[in-house]
Amino acid sequence: MTIWILTLAVIIGLVAGVIRRGDFPAILNTQIYHPEFLVSSAICAFFVSLTDIDSDGVIAFVALVGAFAFTIMNLHLVGMVVISIGLALNLFVFILNFETPVRPNALVEAEIVTAEELERGVTISGHGELADDDSVLDFLGDTFPVRWSEQVVSIGDLIFLVGLANVTGNLMLGNQRRRYTYGQLLQSDEPTETDPEEEAQSEFEMDLDPPESPTAYPESHEEYYESSTVYPESAPVYPESAPTAQQPQEPWSEPPWNPSP
Repeated sequence: MTIWILTLAVIIGLVAGVIRRGDFPAILNTQIYHPEFLVSSAICAFFVSLTDIDSDGVIAFVALVGAFAFTIMNLHLVGMVVISIGLALNLFVFILNFETPVRPNALVEAEIVTAEELERGVTISGHGELADDDSVLDFLGDTFPVRWSEQVVSIGDLIFLVGLANVTGNLMLGNQRRRYTYGQLLQSDEPTETDPEEEAQSEFEMDLDPPESPTAYPESHEEYYESSTVYPESAPVYPESAPTAQQPQEPWSEPPWNPSP
């Protein structure tokens, strides 16, 4: 991609941020991690675009890896996931073909070359190569012509541009997610251990808690029976002294007397 397409994506993101009432100072307050990956990727990309050497494919691969690593380190920025997906697609098709396959007719549609030049043979400088029957997943390569910039972009490039505009607009609004480290994620997943003595003490305190609605008892037993016991209107009448069965008593007799000899 040329610098003009990247600049256009950033401008679209800034306009969207202004429409959503964002401010430019919020961009300066953004927390960015490992900017060295982004710097190294930008240097490699400019070097490939300005020079024509035999090892430009290796340098372009380093640029893609550096940009992808930067997006992974800064996924807390809203929209950075979209950028990482676009870079991952470009990196995937590059690894499969060791170059980026370019659709030949797209070069003609973008007015980079003419049809006659394409028939005679065209050599692409940089990390791209003309797609042929041996290309793997060539539809992920550079297939979409951009006539006004005389360039051919891929599906990953389009996703990257959408993500770049999205990130720029969200930076003006200060939209950032909380960034967790690997140790914090492990600490949040581990269950918290409680002391057995504290747990027993908490259960004992729960048992000692008074009930929410205590039962009201009468002051004396007589009031309780008077309020709870129901007698019939006509209770049976019992005699004052109930008859008892008398058993015959044997006469008292002294024990036999055994005189001593």
